[in-house]
Amino acid sequence: FPKESNYINLWTPEDESLFYPTDKKYIDVSFLGSVDKYRDRISLLPLLKSEFPDVAISGGQRTSKLTPSKYAAIVRDSKIGINFPMSQTGVFYQAKGRIFEYTSCNSLLIDWDNPSTKRFFEPEKEYISVKNPEELVEKVKFYLNNEEERVRIARNGLKKFSENWTAKIFWETLLKKLKL
Repeated sequence: FPKESNYINLWTPEDESLFYPTDKKYIDVSFLGSVDKYRDRISLLPLLKSEFPDVAISGGQRTSKLTPSKYAAIVRDSKIGINFPMSQTGVFYQAKGRIFEYTSCNSLLIDWDNPSTKRFFEPEKEYISVKNPEELVEKVKFYLNNEEERVRIARNGLKKFSENWTAKIFWETLLKKLKL
């Protein structure tokens, strides 16, 4: 992270009354977020749907008008959450709030290999990183069929989230940096 005095490394502070860990998971795989302006999502979500017909795909709070409670319930109930970190322009990666939502709910995060997510979580230990569509399908299949390993990595992600990225830590970090 940059060390400039005017730089603050922040993340999305998740509402702990909505995003909290659960062990009971009823949805195998989900992706929640906008699709229409993201080329990678437009091309890859049909592949996911063809390989995993029950994948929960929704435009999220803005596009599909999910309430925050319904959105969070889908995240909490998911065994695996998929993240697409590419910006709408397709030029750079972003650390989407989704990486904190899924890890805070004890769901396994599968994300594309990118430097933004690696700033917050360690690949292959706290989430799973993939490099191409074939590997995405392969990893989803593997972790759906290997519950013990899926749960172990999801718990590591939850632990990292709980120790470093909660809303409380977010506000403490911000107020300390602002010297308030």
